[in-house]
Amino acid sequence: MSQDSLEYSLELDNNESVLAEIFENDLLITILSSGETEIAVTATDQSGLSVSDSFDIIIDDVLSTDLNIWPKEFVLSDAYPNPFNPITNFYVEVPEFSQVSIRIYDISGKMIDQILKGSLAKGIYEMRWNAHDFPSGIYFISLLSEKNHVTNKVILLK
Repeated sequence: MSQDSLEYSLELDNNESVLAEIFENDLLITILSSGETEIAVTATDQSGLSVSDSFDIIIDDVLSTDLNIWPKEFVLSDAYPNPFNPITNFYVEVPEFSQVSIRIYDISGKMIDQILKGSLAKGIYEMRWNAHDFPSGIYFISLLSEKNHVTNKVILLK
């Protein structure tokens, strides 16, 4: 089976508290309440050859079922502390499953570090940059996705 030509399908049991979707080659599962559910995934190639597998998900506790807490846009919060030495923290809000990268640039525009490159489900993520190996100066934290680019300035004082 060639991965380039696979088509995926999902089948969920009748538990309406679980949402699942496939984004490119990643499976995103949103759980809205505690309980157990079964998810079956089938991959089919262009010749019609299929492979299926299923798995059970058991959730003991859910923090919130309020769908209004989901981010509605890409956000890169202000870093704190700022100025900092050598660690600063910030939040990233992702409104939909996305391929993202979080990069650090120096004052000349050269990328000097990459905190993240990969898939993120919708949600709010706490991030941290440890600049221990870098000199004092002005740096830029950039959140990049297919549709968005947000940048904030931070100052490293040693």
